[in-house]
Amino acid sequence: MVQVGHGLNLQTGYLFNSNWEVSGRYTNVKLNKNITGENPENQYTLGLSKYIVGHKLKVQTDMSYLSVNNGPDELMYRLQLDVHF
Repeated sequence: MVQVGHGLNLQTGYLFNSNWEVSGRYTNVKLNKNITGENPENQYTLGLSKYIVGHKLKVQTDMSYLSVNNGPDELMYRLQLDVHF
């Protein structure tokens, strides 16, 4: 599929001295409906991370709400572990 259009992604976060981080993200994607057949969508995400061994080990989780024009809305959840050698 060819993806023609434009998008916006804004993200912010804050890392506390305790090595906990909170983050938020807003994403807007508007593809050319005539070419892709896709409706515009917005995604809102809140995240929480914990750095355990400096920045070499991190547990991260987030929840996103996806809103699609003329389509079904979705809740998405993610949990991941980052390990760096």
